[in-house]
Amino acid sequence: MKKILFTIAVLFSVSLFSADKENSWYLDTKELQCKNVIETKQAMKIDLSLSGIKKSNTECKNQFLRKLEGLEDINTIACGDSEYFYTPSEERCNQLEQFISINTKNWYIFFYVHSKKDFPTKCLDTGDSAYEAFFPSKYVFKKGCKIKKFDRNVGLLTMDCTQNLIVSLTMPTLFYTNSEETCSRAKGMFDKEIQ
Repeated sequence: MKKILFTIAVLFSVSLFSADKENSWYLDTKELQCKNVIETKQAMKIDLSLSGIKKSNTECKNQFLRKLEGLEDINTIACGDSEYFYTPSEERCNQLEQFISINTKNWYIFFYVHSKKDFPTKCLDTGDSAYEAFFPSKYVFKKGCKIKKFDRNVGLLTMDCTQNLIVSLTMPTLFYTNSEETCSRAKGMFDKEIQ
């Protein structure tokens, strides 16, 4: 019986070590900041690894790591009121942080058709159900799209979708603002340029 318990303990330890190795970046959702698990442990003596969280938060003990739907390399564990997110790289962690930040705001998309200069440009509220397909978080993880510029203070977001064959046909670059007024100013400048 002792041998079986020892084997289970070893397998559990190996499983946690493997999960810790795959999930080397942690997203602190309170600060919305990505942290390297190893560097944080060395510098601040705080163990953010999966095994460390399971030891320090009693609500995590019986919880399992799960993958976010459609995102195989982003893992999460829910422990009571807290949810912990883990990624294999800093780039992926930053992308997740931007995704969460973007979802907390209302956005206006500057709508234009790249190939048709005579097409009327407009500002659309992505919070409106008719235009929700243009909400920026739908493009953060879309293949062929990436965030080019995200200025939280000014409320500007630019996404490069030139590598996405479907999106790039009409709008290779997606322009967003968090106010209708700013979007209207951008529209005015664009309309002047094409005249």
